[in-house]
Amino acid sequence: MGALKEADSSKWINALIVIGAVLLAYIFNAFVLQMGEWFDLEAKVPNFILVSQITSIVIGFVSFIYVLKNKQSYGYLQEVYGELTKVIWPDKDSTVKLTITIVIGVALAGAFLSLADLGIKEVLNLLY
Repeated sequence: MGALKEADSSKWINALIVIGAVLLAYIFNAFVLQMGEWFDLEAKVPNFILVSQITSIVIGFVSFIYVLKNKQSYGYLQEVYGELTKVIWPDKDSTVKLTITIVIGVALAGAFLSLADLGIKEVLNLLY
């Protein structure tokens, strides 16, 4: 994020809004199609799939325009972008080293818990 400049903020914010609107449209379409299966809307509404897709596109477009034109939300996204440009992201070497450390730590913890589970199981088998 350090290579990004303040002049690029509107491009990134607009791209984020587009991605959000597309996700909203997709989720709404999946929801409506699921409702259609549950309530057999395909038989009751002519061209149900086409209607649900057009409705999803309209909802995604309206949400895009709303967020784009709303000064509070756009200002908030500009502040978020500004804060992300200040973040010092780790380099590849440190990320790889920390990832390997975490994987080894999780593997050791899993092995310890597995051995403890087996031990407790054997103790309980002796008692019962």
